[in-house]
Amino acid sequence: VTADWQWSGAWPITTDAVLTGAWQVPRENKTVLLFANVSDRPVTSRFELAPQDYHLPARAVVTIVAPDGTRTALTTQVADQPEIELPARSVLAWEIVSRPEN
Repeated sequence: VTADWQWSGAWPITTDAVLTGAWQVPRENKTVLLFANVSDRPVTSRFELAPQDYHLPARAVVTIVAPDGTRTALTTQVADQPEIELPARSVLAWEIVSRPEN
């Protein structure tokens, strides 16, 4: 995505269409992943996460949080590399909480 930031005349800046961030809350055993699609088109991508990089087990509870606060929880194999679909100009958050192995 390219936009003119106009800080001093013409100043085009190019970034990825999907911007991401990750935070951990160790005392809650929680990892939060943010995805923001800043483009005018929907983006579909494969989510690749090595659970051990975040000290997570392969099996975890993922809560998908939409911008309106709607929360959808599912238990998943985090390492399965699910596909993520982000509509144009949208934001999505994933809260990943470790689930004890059964």
